[in-house]
Order: sequence, then structure tokens, then C-alpha cells
Amino acid sequence: MQGDKAVILDMDGVLLKTHHLHAMAWKRLFDEFLKEHSEVNQTEFIPFDEINDYRKYVDGMPRLQGLQNFLLSRRIDLPWGSDNDTDNDHTIIGLGKRKQRYYQELLNTKGPKVFKDSVEVIKKWTNHHVPMAVVSSSQNCKQVLAMGRVEIFFDTIVDPQLAAKQDLKGKPEPDYFVHGAELLGFKPDQSYVVEDSLAGVKAAKKGGFSKVFGMVHGEDSEKENQLRDAGADAIIHSLSEIHDPEL
Repeated sequence: MQGDKAVILDMDGVLLKTHHLHAMAWKRLFDEFLKEHSEVNQTEFIPFDEINDYRKYVDGMPRLQGLQNFLLSRRIDLPWGSDNDTDNDHTIIGLGKRKQRYYQELLNTKGPKVFKDSVEVIKKWTNHHVPMAVVSSSQNCKQVLAMGRVEIFFDTIVDPQLAAKQDLKGKPEPDYFVHGAELLGFKPDQSYVVEDSLAGVKAAKKGGFSKVFGMVHGEDSEKENQLRDAGADAIIHSLSEIHDPEL
């Protein structure tokens, strides 16, 4: 190995873009549910905000945790439910299945957007034998990586399926990142993390990683400030901005 650091990357928003698909699926799910809930309870219908609600409550979170987070913010406490629930059931698991169906429909028709500059950098890091892992809260992580043809560049992938086997807690807990570093043979203080979600940045900081980069594509000063507040050591707009001789 040429470098002395490992790099752990979030998938969505760093390597590929499916945030917009997730936001659309969440918007459809929550607005359907909230409208029905407001009619039944004779309360005001306040739709889901695809930017602020998405970032604050669901972005980077395991699906069911994010779903519950948002509903609790609206003072709606649904039963958790069971794996036998269908996507018509008003339980956390049931609504989670419906969101997954909406997202899968969008993913199959629109597909992910690959950040070409990110791919160029990970190709270079691969040539320099930099150990790399992908850490993602997405149940569709491996499918999306395969659709973007980038899965071949990574030594390991930590996703919800592996997390369930290893009993890892989701973001904003650091378990996913710490386990990813361990699988690469590195400690957190020997590893960098690149994240674009608030939950992910908080998780990496909590895990004691050497440096946490907050990724922002394009101009978004509000998100940059939010990532800094969450604990990002530096804000970058491309992986090419990471200049380190240890890589």
C-alpha cells in the first residue's frame, strides 16, 4: 500500500446522485399520508419540504429511522409494525415499504447520476493503492453502485444488510464508519471520511476519524454552514480538492 490513510466514502451525494429520487419518493409518501391524516383528524395539512425536512430528518438515516424521525417532528407516533405489514399499513414498517416501492420505481426509470469528477479521483486512488470503502444507509446501495459501474473500485461496502448481520447502529452513530475502517485494516484516526449528509458527518466525528470532509456539489452556502455545524473539518466541492501526500 502506498498511502498511510484509508478513505471511507458515503455513496449518495459523493459518488452518485440519487438524493433527488429519494426526496421525490419521500415527498410522495409523506404528502399522501399527511393529507389523509389531516383529513381524519381535522388538522392543517402541511406538506413535506423536500429540502429542509429531507436534510433534517431523513437524509443519511436508515429508512425506518428517518421515517419515524419526521413523523415524530409532526407529533405523529405510529406503531412500528412487523415484517408482515404491507405498504398499505399505517405503521413505520408499512410506510417504509411504500417509500421503497416509490423509490425503486424512480430508480428503475431515471437511474442514478454519476459524478464524473468523483470517478476520476477514485480511479487515481485505486492506481495509488489507496484503501477505500463505501458506507451507505441505503438498502439499494449495491444496486446503485452497480448501475453507476463504480462498485469495482472499493475494497469493502458497508450497507444495511451487512449492518444487520453485525448489529451495527445507523447514522448518526459511528458504527458503519468504524466497521468500514476495521474491514480495511485501519483505525478511525488513520482514516478520512467524505460525507454530504448531516447525520453522516455527525457519525464520523463521533467515531474519532482523522478528518471529516463535508461534500457540497455546486453553490449552497446554507448546506456548507450546516455541515460545518455538524462537525465537518473541511468543506469540499469535489474529491479532487483532497490533496494529501499520505494518499
